[in-house]
Amino acid sequence: MMNQHNKQLPPSIKRTNYTNMMFGSAITGIATGAATLWLSWHDLPWFPAPAEHLSVHAGYWIKGSLFHISNGYFFNTPWHEYLDYLDRIAISGHENLISLRVKTSVLAGSIAAIYTGWKLSTPRD
Repeated sequence: MMNQHNKQLPPSIKRTNYTNMMFGSAITGIATGAATLWLSWHDLPWFPAPAEHLSVHAGYWIKGSLFHISNGYFFNTPWHEYLDYLDRIAISGHENLISLRVKTSVLAGSIAAIYTGWKLSTPRD
């Protein structure tokens, strides 16, 4: 006699593994976005590279995220220094040097994540 809790679906029934879909989609999106940002941070023929290296900005982004998550408890001064730096860039007319690169990488990562999630959501047996 088969126990009710030990029932398994036959292998011929197609199923979607939602865990693989979510993790695969997230990993692909993050990797694609990070690679796009890193590649775009170099000098391009029509778009010069920002003055600071990507790692400097990434450090400020991490500190800024912790600043907002902690409701202003952590990294108050570095985050405000970075915002002042961004204001100076805006005054010089080069504010798009960073924002366009970040927006492009977010778009590329989102497209890759959606496509990967769609492909991994196809039921398989």
